Amino acid sequence: MSIPPEFLDGFAYISGLEPVSPSASPGTKEKHTSVLKDAHRAAGLLFMHTTGLLAASDAPDDELQFIDISDTLAHSDSSDESETDLEGVGQESSKSKPLRVTPFTRFAEIMNKDDEPYSIEEWLPFINEPTRTTLLEAEQEGFVRLLRGYLPAEKIKDMYNYVDTSQHDPIYEIVSDRAVGIDLIDDPLQRLCKRESVINAVDTSDVLHNFVHSVFLSMNSLRFAAEWSCMSGQSKCNAHKAKFRADVFRDTHPEVDEKHEDYKNVMKTFRKRFERVITARNAHRQLFLKFGAAVLLDPCWTPLATYNKNTTGRSTTFPKTLAHFMDNVDTPSDEYFDRNEEAFIQLVSILLPTDTVRYIEQFLEEYK
Repeated sequence: MSIPPEFLDGFAYISGLEPVSPSASPGTKEKHTSVLKDAHRAAGLLFMHTTGLLAASDAPDDELQFIDISDTLAHSDSSDESETDLEGVGQESSKSKPLRVTPFTRFAEIMNKDDEPYSIEEWLPFINEPTRTTLLEAEQEGFVRLLRGYLPAEKIKDMYNYVDTSQHDPIYEIVSDRAVGIDLIDDPLQRLCKRESVINAVDTSDVLHNFVHSVFLSMNSLRFAAEWSCMSGQSKCNAHKAKFRADVFRDTHPEVDEKHEDYKNVMKTFRKRFERVITARNAHRQLFLKFGAAVLLDPCWTPLATYNKNTTGRSTTFPKTLAHFMDNVDTPSDEYFDRNEEAFIQLVSILLPTDTVRYIEQFLEEYK
């Protein structure tokens, strides 16, 4: 029996739904019940329509029976998890899921979680002791964290119970100073090139450094995406973008020029990777514009696509899952934004020097 993939996707979506937890908040129960009602209506309409088609086709009564298609479904999301840089993301998973993974089953799983914001007792361990998961699992957990958001500490000193701030890396001030200097450059093409050098220059040595690293990478990625977007409305846009791409190619492949025997193949590969980098940064900006500081609090959203590796840094179903997520999740309330921003500023305040924190606050104010 040949079953269309679209039908399997719909079945996998509905099969992935579960009863709402009795301990869930009223808001979570309401949202989950709405999803179940929509699925129930769709299943009912499908049943009535196919029953009518079978009857009109004079199908024998003994053929009008339910068909078990569970065995047809298989886990098929081949996550792009062979290469990654940030700790806690991209490691091999020990078990595969029984159902075919689609953007719809992923969204159903995301929406079937509690919607209460995380307390500091819950969310600071994400930063201090990240778990090692597949890219898909990290994304799913990240989407849930975006929906729930974070509560700030009642007193900032409470954070010291969960975060070790004894080590300080002077690279933070260096990167911050360089970022401030880049923002003062008038020429947009020069800014992009300088910003690219900052994105590729920061290194990390432990978990907390990894978090701060992700913050700097994310901020520069977001500024890059905004400036790249603004460039589209300027004169000679294509020429400027082509020059930037050529500059990046020269910086990342200094040994390959137009006379190199494999120049065309190397350039073709680079162009694909370049587009992946731009796509990753634009997706990152999408999330930030909708969820604000909550994106900076979670290293899983820092773009991992690079010019030197054949990886997107995301699972294969991430693009469509992100699109479905953005289309079907409402913009959070002002309270959500304020709460997450306060929690984020509290954390960076105990990790970074005052001038660097002030720069981060200015960044958030500029991009609100």
